[in-house]
Amino acid sequence: MPTDLLFEYGSDQLAEGARLSLMKLGFLIEKNPNSLFIIEGHTDSYGGDEYNLELSIRRANAVVQWLRDSLRLGVDRIQAAGMGKTKPIVPTTGTVEEQGLNRRVEIKVRPRK
Repeated sequence: MPTDLLFEYGSDQLAEGARLSLMKLGFLIEKNPNSLFIIEGHTDSYGGDEYNLELSIRRANAVVQWLRDSLRLGVDRIQAAGMGKTKPIVPTTGTVEEQGLNRRVEIKVRPRK
């Protein structure tokens, strides 16, 4: 989901347009019972390291919470992780708008142990 704009600048509230992408993710989770899904939250480069790490964790948790509350998915196979501003996908020298793609969540899928 790295190209979906799920979050506004400085926010951990899911954007209105996030629902369809999250429903697709929920479908994938349901169809892969032997997999662990790690929801990684990311931020743009504005703000300090500690602030961005905390914001990225809140973003990942917002996705996990939505999956649990809206789709009634158990969270035993879903984990949240915050990456802060450590893994940008667009240059960090850009404006808030240009760094929109850095405000994202990425989904990592691992075999369940």
